[in-house]
Amino acid sequence: MSHPHVDRYASLKLVYGNDLIEFVRENKVLVVGAGGIGCELLKNLVLSGFENIEIIDLDTIDISNLNRQFLFRQRHVGESKAKIAKETALTFNPKCNIVAHHGNIKQSAYGLDFFKQFKLVINALDNVDARRHVNRLCLAANIPMLDGGTAGYLGQVKSYQKGFTECYECKGNRNTEKTYAVCTIRSNPSKMIHCVVWAKLLFDRLFGKISDSNEISTGFEEILKATEDFPQRVFDKVFVHDIRELSQMKNKEVWNTGKPPEPLTDEYLKILRQNNPNAEKRAGVKDQIIWTPDECVQILLKSLSSLKQRREQSSEPLSFDKDDEDALNLVTSASNLRAFNFHIPPSSRFDIKSMAGNIVPAIATTNAIIAGLLVCEAFKVMKSIHMNQGKESSVNHVTECLQTDCLAKTVVKGRKNTIILPVSMGPPNKKCFVCSSNSVTVFVNCDKMSLERFVQDVLQNKLALKEPSVLSNDDLIYECGEELEQDQIELIQKRQKEMLKDTGIVDGSELIVEDFSQDISWKVIVKHMPDIEVEEFYVEGDEPPKAATQENHIPSSSGVVNNLDNVVMNIDDGDDGCVCVTDQQEERKRLDERRNELKRKRAEVENNLSEDTNPLKEKKQEDEVILLDD
Repeated sequence: MSHPHVDRYASLKLVYGNDLIEFVRENKVLVVGAGGIGCELLKNLVLSGFENIEIIDLDTIDISNLNRQFLFRQRHVGESKAKIAKETALTFNPKCNIVAHHGNIKQSAYGLDFFKQFKLVINALDNVDARRHVNRLCLAANIPMLDGGTAGYLGQVKSYQKGFTECYECKGNRNTEKTYAVCTIRSNPSKMIHCVVWAKLLFDRLFGKISDSNEISTGFEEILKATEDFPQRVFDKVFVHDIRELSQMKNKEVWNTGKPPEPLTDEYLKILRQNNPNAEKRAGVKDQIIWTPDECVQILLKSLSSLKQRREQSSEPLSFDKDDEDALNLVTSASNLRAFNFHIPPSSRFDIKSMAGNIVPAIATTNAIIAGLLVCEAFKVMKSIHMNQGKESSVNHVTECLQTDCLAKTVVKGRKNTIILPVSMGPPNKKCFVCSSNSVTVFVNCDKMSLERFVQDVLQNKLALKEPSVLSNDDLIYECGEELEQDQIELIQKRQKEMLKDTGIVDGSELIVEDFSQDISWKVIVKHMPDIEVEEFYVEGDEPPKAATQENHIPSSSGVVNNLDNVVMNIDDGDDGCVCVTDQQEERKRLDERRNELKRKRAEVENNLSEDTNPLKEKKQEDEVILLDD
């Protein structure tokens, strides 16, 4: 316990000065997210003099959080992360005024007016969609935003300020998707990940949202109507009958695993059982034990029965959640049974959870480092705000304090043997439709795309608008919200089924798209492309869609698996995913291309110089690689 006469901020005042510490104590900061980074961040803030904090998180505490989210204990499981984080943080500094919100940052209650009360917003989020929403509200309110994230041993902190730096969306689409060829997933898997993608697809087929265009594949209609024998009928169809038909369609040579698939008949299960004689003597952590074929069958049937009952009691489709016991059991057992079909080694529940949830393991020390860097950057930003109160902001001072801090896994040569790499923030992208141009060009097939798909796939999913309204030539084409009259709702429901051309949206149409919840008004220019398919589109700056083939299908931008011809696995952030460093393969490719270009130019210089006058013959320059986000 601290002595009542000891100034707990004495050391901070020696470093930052009395005025700045008082400014920090008096002004409000918003922390978005109370997970691995959020817990460390909140603890650091209250120990560093930030006494007026509001924190928001929609999640509750799960037992799997306890190994790295140190503000929580086992007795807190099931309670609000934000509220428990507040209670624990106050024990570090009882002087603080912390307000906890158990809710979604995208709810209307946390709109522009809510954001305007803060001097600084700090993100500790785990998904791209929420980050984009916060980015837009910070731009609208003209509030600096810090964003931190981790991915395993990698991490990054970025500082954003309207008008001085790029915004979070200046560098284009950050929603990285991993796609898998349809024929591989459906009929010729060779890796466990293929089986996991298939199992998640099966979950959606049985209990999730069904596509309007392709509701249920042949053979599932009657099965879904079944009651007591539903689990067994699903098993017989997907692991016996479908596999038997598949095995008769191809020659042995074309199978990726070298053998045709084997239906899970009683005879084959007996063979699998004989090949695993020591199954009963297994030891180890429960989730890391690989289930036997018999266990997979039993768990599959049980989870199918439970999920069927839940679906019948729910008015909404079920969605896969890696922390849902029934859902994870279904995907684990179905993945392994599929693997047995195709002679692929099975995996543990732990490994399948990682694949199904697209999880990069969270490292507690990485979270701690990034949280510490966030507080360091917060002091810089607060100092800038304090120094420029009541006068025009100094561009030089603001840009000096705004930077990216990258945490590398290993020491980077040429950087004084350090793993923390400071990188200057870039200027705003003049073509960014979020913070600069307010204009975006969308390429679609106006003859084949409906207004409903345009709103959902392009405006809501791709451009991340929450409640868009669409005007064309001063005519209100589409509107959503809770304040609509019944006749307006009926008119919009009727109109949204029409093709774009039938609503007056054709090649060259200039739409005004507004979202009052994000204080956004954009001009959307529509370009008609007759050669692309109904579900395809692209926004200016994206790669145009390639012609669809059996091996190459463009996934629906919604990220929802609608049918077997559109199989996609979203690479979302994990518990504390760092979207800033997930696209490393593309970055390495660009760095390699740049390095090759430099080598080519260097070779040209060498060829044009004699040995006596060529300094490159004696001295080699080492390429310096800086870790960037994309």
